[in-house]
Amino acid sequence: MEIKVISSSENKETKWSGGITREVFIYPENADYAKREFLFRLSMAQAYDEDSAYTSLPGVTRYLVSLDGTAELFHADKEDVVMLTPFGYVDCFDGGVHTRAHGAIRDFNLMLCGADGKMSVVHENVIETSYTFNAIYADAKCTVSVDEKRYALQKGDCLMLCNVTEKIKIMLDGEYEKAIFCGINV
Repeated sequence: MEIKVISSSENKETKWSGGITREVFIYPENADYAKREFLFRLSMAQAYDEDSAYTSLPGVTRYLVSLDGTAELFHADKEDVVMLTPFGYVDCFDGGVHTRAHGAIRDFNLMLCGADGKMSVVHENVIETSYTFNAIYADAKCTVSVDEKRYALQKGDCLMLCNVTEKIKIMLDGEYEKAIFCGINV
């Protein structure tokens, strides 16, 4: 198992029509998001415009949760409006379906393209997982323990556990209720 802490200062920042996005992690690590050649991608986005359209990503399953701000999501294939509030509901949707948002928010994204996974807000301080790739994104200071080794995360840091081959236990201390967990199998 490979463990790495990715500092927010290492994130690759790019502009999009409604704000900015910061790529936290992409796999394979030499993948090219612009060419849509990736298995999964973790990113954080800041939407400055009150109304914006999401990039069309056919073949990509997207998970999205608000970190700051409230927004309404409108998916062309669903009648119900999805309300995003900080560390509330995690929306999962087809990236190829036309989606637009009303509300300026900062959000965290998991994009799956040929991989299987999930994203959730951390509600308990112990996570047992057997995913091949595991990520803990911290939006506040917290400490993460894996196999009795401790990792101090600052706001915006991400702990990546790569190539996990057996069930592991992840323990969190501090403001873990402001953390996001992603588990991915490739």
